[in-house]
Amino acid sequence: MSASNSKTTVECRKKGAIIITGYVCIGKTYFCKNINTEQQHKFGRIVDLDSSNYSRDQFPENYLQDIRRTADKYAEEGCIILVSTFPGVGPTLKQDGYYVAQVYPQNNPGTKSEWLRRLELREKDGKESRLYQLVNHHWDEWSDEMETRDISKSIRVSSNEYLSNVIDEIYQDFENST
Repeated sequence: MSASNSKTTVECRKKGAIIITGYVCIGKTYFCKNINTEQQHKFGRIVDLDSSNYSRDQFPENYLQDIRRTADKYAEEGCIILVSTFPGVGPTLKQDGYYVAQVYPQNNPGTKSEWLRRLELREKDGKESRLYQLVNHHWDEWSDEMETRDISKSIRVSSNEYLSNVIDEIYQDFENST
């Protein structure tokens, strides 16, 4: 491990926060709302920071500031902060010394089909929604870009997996990073 990686690891652990950048329909909100008592005790506070609640004219700086503020606020008790996968968000937070895991779907036709099905069910306008159209159009491009990000841990999930399927793996990696 290089000196810079070692320093980052110490800073991550000291901050006591796991930041998870999760792809759309990965199950961030579901996980946050359905955490059980055992998980709550293990992970600490779980916070879902939905990017749609932030003004676009100041984005992503307003989003990054809120993520940092939340991580610092709950550092002592430990926390998992669930955020969107916008470019620059995860790598910036890692550079700041936070542990950042990225969870996104595998890039294959079956997984894309399942993700579009999830979006169709979730979005009010189904296939006509702006988000559905964006994901459908940019699937390969976004997948390729996410693969190159400098973050602490990256996990690609299959068509039948969600964040809840890989949360223990992320937590274990965070624990082992000290």
